[in-house]
Amino acid sequence: MLNILMYHKINFDNKKESNPHYLSISNFEKQMKILTDKNVVIAEDNKKCKIDTKYYSITFDDGAKSDYTIAFKILKKYNLRASFYIITSRIDSEGYLSKEEIIEMHKSGMKIGSHTHTHAKLSLITEDMIYQELNESKKILEDILGEAITSISVPGGFYNNKVVTIAKQIGYETILTSDFGFNSPNETVLKRNTVKEYMNFDRVLNNNLYIKIYGFRYSFLNMIKKFLGNGQYENLKQIIKKIKL
Repeated sequence: MLNILMYHKINFDNKKESNPHYLSISNFEKQMKILTDKNVVIAEDNKKCKIDTKYYSITFDDGAKSDYTIAFKILKKYNLRASFYIITSRIDSEGYLSKEEIIEMHKSGMKIGSHTHTHAKLSLITEDMIYQELNESKKILEDILGEAITSISVPGGFYNNKVVTIAKQIGYETILTSDFGFNSPNETVLKRNTVKEYMNFDRVLNNNLYIKIYGFRYSFLNMIKKFLGNGQYENLKQIIKKIKL
C-alpha cells in the first residue's frame, strides 16, 4: 500500500498564511523528522510496492522557489527523496524554480515530473488543449534533464477519463490526482493525501478513517463546485469565510 503525501509551498517567513496548503518551515521539518524516526519506506511510485507493506511517497506541486531553498535542503538533511511536479511555463520566473535548480535537485536524487505547462484545469478544456498542456510540459522537462518524463500531477484535481487517455498516449505512465486515499501496486491513476498546516500528521500517515473523512469532504466540495461553477463556488467560499461563529 502506497500513501502519497502532497505538499505545495513552504513559507519563507515561517508564519501561517491564508492558504492552508502552505506549511511553515518548522512544521515541514518536524514532519520529515517523524518520517525518519519511524524508519518509513519511501517509494517514488507503486511499481515495486508489495501489497502487505506500507510505503510513503513525498510529492510537491507547482515548482515554487521554496522547493529548492527550503524543502530540498530539509530533505537532504534527513536523507529523504521526493518528487517535484513543475508548471513549465513558470520555470525561471519570480517565485519559481530555475532550470539550474531543477537540474541540481534531479542530480541529487529527486524525481521531476510535469504539472502541465500553464496549470490548466484539464477536464474543462478541449482535447487539443489537453494534448498541448501535457505534451509541451513533457518536452520542456525532457530537454532540461535529458531523460524521459513519465509522471504527471493533475492541477486542482481537474481530470477525467479523457485526460487519463491522452496522458497515457503521450507517454505518461503514472497520473497523480488530488483524490484522497491509498494506492495498490501497479495502479496508474494515483490518489494523494494533501498535507495542510493544521492537520494531525500522524493521522495522515496511519489513520484510514481520517483520510476517508477528508476524502468525503473533498468529493462533496468538488460536487458543489461542478454544480455551481468555479465563479459562484469561489464567491460562496468568500461569503462563508466572512461568517463569524
